[in-house]
Amino acid sequence: MSYDEIADGYARHWGPVIRPAAERVLDLAATTIEADLAAGRPPHLLDVGAGTGALAIRALERWPELHVTASDPAGGMLELARAHAAERLPVAVRRQVQAAIAALHDAATTPGATDWAQIAALYGRLANLAPSPVVELNRAVAIAMAEGPAAGLELLDGLADERLATYQYFHSARADLLRRLGRRPTAAEAYRRAIELTSNEIERAFLTRRLAEVEGETARPN
Repeated sequence: MSYDEIADGYARHWGPVIRPAAERVLDLAATTIEADLAAGRPPHLLDVGAGTGALAIRALERWPELHVTASDPAGGMLELARAHAAERLPVAVRRQVQAAIAALHDAATTPGATDWAQIAALYGRLANLAPSPVVELNRAVAIAMAEGPAAGLELLDGLADERLATYQYFHSARADLLRRLGRRPTAAEAYRRAIELTSNEIERAFLTRRLAEVEGETARPN
């Protein structure tokens, strides 16, 4: 049963539902709710009164992690909507977190202006929702940007996952952090491994330039 069917059932049982009015109320609440979701905070409680069960159903359709209270049980249909929301929650929240990360990147005019601490926190939340070595890699890179390359490298070196051994971006990220820390010979090794694994010519050219830089600095007398 879809949310439209649930809302339609509510309408048949409890009378006509003025959907445009409900949508206007949700639009007014959206800014606050979505700001909370983007910041990793629990979404605000939507407190709806009698005769507004359809509003609660619509809210759960739009934000499945929203905690909704309603004095109107909507003929049991609100509980059905809650069950549907619970089924959708992991995927829906993951998409919301990914959208929040993208929004923070888009809002920054330069890499230095990016809210890396918030991005790192969101990747931490994403790792809890959908654990993966790539998510942990992205979190480590964000932490490196927020707290410095040493903090990021410590996390990267702690990622014991064989899938990353053949993942180019793991080696290129590690090479960059090693370079920034002045550990040039080790950085060169990581750049060589990243070059071996990439099939993108633009990325290969960039990594090759970086490798030449660290090799030149290594060969340069102090």
